[in-house]
Amino acid sequence: MKTTFRSIIIISIFAVLSVSCSTKLDVKDLTGFWQGECGRGFQFTDKGTYFFYFIENGTWKCSGDSENNFSVKGNEICCEWTENGETKAICYFVDSFTEQEMKLHSESGDISDGKYIKVSEPIQIDVEERKSALASSVLAQIDSLYLLYQKALSQSFDISEFGLTETEKLVKPEYLLKLSVSNDFVTRSQKINAMAIYVMESSIKQIYDMPLEDTKQTIAKLAAELDHADDIEYLWSDATVSEKLEREYEVCKERGDLAYFWQFQYAFFVETKYLLAQNPELFFSKISDEQYQAFHESVVRRIDVIMELAKYDDEVAILKSFIDQNKNNVWQANSDYQSTLGTKDLRIKHYIDNKDNIIARRNAILF
Repeated sequence: MKTTFRSIIIISIFAVLSVSCSTKLDVKDLTGFWQGECGRGFQFTDKGTYFFYFIENGTWKCSGDSENNFSVKGNEICCEWTENGETKAICYFVDSFTEQEMKLHSESGDISDGKYIKVSEPIQIDVEERKSALASSVLAQIDSLYLLYQKALSQSFDISEFGLTETEKLVKPEYLLKLSVSNDFVTRSQKINAMAIYVMESSIKQIYDMPLEDTKQTIAKLAAELDHADDIEYLWSDATVSEKLEREYEVCKERGDLAYFWQFQYAFFVETKYLLAQNPELFFSKISDEQYQAFHESVVRRIDVIMELAKYDDEVAILKSFIDQNKNNVWQANSDYQSTLGTKDLRIKHYIDNKDNIIARRNAILF
């Protein structure tokens, strides 16, 4: 590192982190580019060298002119750099780690805190061109894909309309996300995903005759933090699912915030899978073959939009990279769609066999 600016960034990013991860890491485990939700990135090589990246004016920038050395011992990663001819080093710990993502947490509450995902290369962002790229021709294409999505979703099932018998209502669900954890979510992405989950789970509480007031208050709090408080009253109205969807889409488009809309819809899908996996025997007795096929058609259309919009929107690009990293998991749209098109018994078996995976994927969008 050759400038004071770079050294400030490095010192800030490499604060000592607390550790709960028990996996012993190796240099090769870290090889590749790790992109953080916080706008920081690490490019580690299998030679024990690294580059540190940050976003400046919407573009990923490398903070150094040359490679720096790092070493790994257990969960401890020690990084070195040169500043004014002097070699400096600092060690930090990985809070959690998988082949596709890792989570950092600093004792000082540094900006580098949060989740990192492994991507093939830094996703470049041009802030100045972001709005102009979403010109009328692009929006027309997104609108066309949205209409296909809306049509499929309107033909799908609505959990709030599942009619349970009084006997079925006796066993209340214990798998819902606790309202108290809503205070733990810090990033915009986490808050959008949590809000979508609470909205989806309000349908479950409704069919089990469970109180909704606290859930509504939690959703309203998250919506206010996301600057979408005006949407809440309409959410609880008697409007149809399609009408609510249409209004939210138009509002987000007008605000230039389609990233919010599509991340919300993606979290909705992940949570729906999660809920179905909790009691597939009961829930699939309420879903027709046509409704289930429409549900997965909506999944395909939803991902089509995300793949297209990611070319122009940096937030959606990060969501796309998350989807890309998990494309081989059984809960992903295409593979799951094909594996559950058989009989209702086969669908139930699929959800039972893959319950752990589905739960893990749902938790991955939150924690």
